[in-house]
Amino acid sequence: VQRCFQIAPAEMEMIRVWIDDCAIRWGIDAQHRARLGLPAFAENSWRHGLDRMLLGCALRPEKRELFDGILPFDEIEGSSAELLGNFVEFLERLFSRAIEFSKPRSLSEWQRDLRETIEPLFAVDDAAQPELNRLRNAISNLGEIAGASQNDKAVELDVVAAQLEDSLEESSSGAGFLSGQLTFCAFKPMRSVPFKVVCVLGLKDEAYPRHDRPPSFDLVAQHPQRGDRNIRDSDRALFLEALLSAREVFYLSYVGQSLRDNQPLPPSVLVSELLDYIVENFETKIDDFVIRHPLQAFSARNFQPNGKLFSYSADNCAAGIISGKSRLEAPPFFDEALSEPGKEWREVEVARLVEFFSHPAKFFVRHRLGIELPREREETEDREPFALHSLDRYDIEQKLLDDALDGVGPEGALETVSSFAEAIRERVAVKTEPVATVRAEINDFVLSGRIDRIRGDTLLHYRLTRLKPKDFVRIWIEHLVRNLTEQKPALLFGKEGEEIASYEVPSTNQAREVLSDLLTVYWRGLREPLRLFPRTSWKFVDKISSGKKKERARYLASEDWRSNENDPSSKGEREDPYIKLAFRNTAAVLDEEWEKISLHVFGPIFSARKRR
Repeated sequence: VQRCFQIAPAEMEMIRVWIDDCAIRWGIDAQHRARLGLPAFAENSWRHGLDRMLLGCALRPEKRELFDGILPFDEIEGSSAELLGNFVEFLERLFSRAIEFSKPRSLSEWQRDLRETIEPLFAVDDAAQPELNRLRNAISNLGEIAGASQNDKAVELDVVAAQLEDSLEESSSGAGFLSGQLTFCAFKPMRSVPFKVVCVLGLKDEAYPRHDRPPSFDLVAQHPQRGDRNIRDSDRALFLEALLSAREVFYLSYVGQSLRDNQPLPPSVLVSELLDYIVENFETKIDDFVIRHPLQAFSARNFQPNGKLFSYSADNCAAGIISGKSRLEAPPFFDEALSEPGKEWREVEVARLVEFFSHPAKFFVRHRLGIELPREREETEDREPFALHSLDRYDIEQKLLDDALDGVGPEGALETVSSFAEAIRERVAVKTEPVATVRAEINDFVLSGRIDRIRGDTLLHYRLTRLKPKDFVRIWIEHLVRNLTEQKPALLFGKEGEEIASYEVPSTNQAREVLSDLLTVYWRGLREPLRLFPRTSWKFVDKISSGKKKERARYLASEDWRSNENDPSSKGEREDPYIKLAFRNTAAVLDEEWEKISLHVFGPIFSARKRR
């Protein structure tokens, strides 16, 4: 399907991001939901999400406003627009068939329409051709059934789907049962022929015995009677037949560890019952015949003499020998400073300087080394949200707060927003000043940028949540840049628990000297990763500023550096992927150099800010 619509496997991740960002969950559109007997709303449907994507491509990025009640999604541009077009074409074909196939028709008509459907959807190579042929044969069987039964009555889609599933399960590309020395077959009755060895694979929990999920048109399942077939009981009988058929070896296999978090997974209840029976009736230890395979094919356990495990792979054997030898840790990721960057790096935008000091290791890895680490991927949701995600709630409240300060907010806004806006109005003028454009030469650097969020004579920043180090870094740097031309104060509002907290940064005539120091640190941070960490360094300087001794401050800061062993969800800052890479196998990261640069960069912020 991807080949047919020219969608590369690597592009699927980008499509998943679009789907998540547009909050697509399920349903074609409002009409599709109405046909299912559900409320006819368009939000979180495929059509609504696609309309957002297409509008984002058609409208200019600065036109971020509702168009006919739809907010454009403006993250798709350039060559990505072609990918979007291919994806939309694929979905439109599916949508048209989904609507058409909701109407019942005769088996002959189903055969014709399904055959016409698969041709435009698949572009197969030689390797996949047999699989497509199996599907074509299963569709052809519908016509044969219609001819043999002389039935031209209309049939629902779920009946056809059940028949196709049965046909595909029964079809086989190999030889028949008992055709050679080694036989692979499905678990079916009347195959309990004696064998020396019987192997049963896939006996994981919930997979076997199977759960009976009859189709909606199964009248027998709708009106069960005594003596009806029970699929779970049938599976139990098949398992017993297989056990009785084995003359020398009865081999059972299941996946015992999760691929996601490596946690143990239980086997089928039949395996557990068999083990319990053996323990109760035989003087045999379970560990004598339960084998837990190693996770790697090159494990030395696979090549031990007289062991229960074995392998015929010479390559894996060689790898196992190497892995058994003393292993050296990976060398430090960074052990020598890079050459100085080009002159263009001396032209520094204010936003870029803020980005650097908000996370120096991330800036170094991304911008100087050109390495973009993948973000941790979450599962795509398939249900519409019934509650706001914390980040979504924050974004909405922040936008309401912006509007409230500008006097355009809705009446009866959230109490938290109203009280927060009132606290700001008591301290700052309501009127918004024009954006200030700044360009200054400081030593060998040219610093430029735009300073907005100025109300009256005060630079104002606010976050309707707990303040983070990056918030103080941003207002500090913007405050210094503004004070190059006019000595004015700055205010930062945030939350501390349930209280509204505000910090004032008075005007200063030392802005040029402080910025010169920061630019020197910035230039050094372009050659090597700095031992300046947002959480850990900030907490260290915070404790020093509150009067703690260095040893105590270092200990308290190291709590943010290390992970909490008793709380797996609480990760220390050293687990940050960019910090983890930049300081891989670096001894004593929190050393005197770390103390010095933390105090040098963050110390002036603590000295200047005043809690109000």
